Amino acid sequence: MPDALASSVDLKPVLASYARCRGDEDFVPRLYRRLWQRAPAVRAHFAATDMQRQHGVMREAIMTLLLFARRKVVARLALDRIGRLHARSRHDVHPELYAAFSDALIETLAERDPEWTPALGEAWREAISPGLAYMAALYAL
Repeated sequence: MPDALASSVDLKPVLASYARCRGDEDFVPRLYRRLWQRAPAVRAHFAATDMQRQHGVMREAIMTLLLFARRKVVARLALDRIGRLHARSRHDVHPELYAAFSDALIETLAERDPEWTPALGEAWREAISPGLAYMAALYAL
């Protein structure tokens, strides 16, 4: 993996933030509602999806983005699979939508994490940015 896609952020506070939010039953449903408000066309991608199952998938995908920032090979392999599923040739999730996802995630975290600060928000953005960039690079496949 190129170093340009690695993050230098201290992940400890980000992982602690995610631990506080991950178990919240309404965290992922809120995230999806925000995402669909920001990018209504995304909702159509989930028309035939078991959303209960998808909530678990999203929880794991967020953790994968964080592990990717730590240069974990298993995370790169998982993001490769996720990125290829989101590619033009499969689900056609345009890379521009990753900004809507990032914003929806940060807003949901800010609402649900009782220890949220603006600095933590910046750390989150820095932590997930390399993984989202990696997935965006796979769009043309």
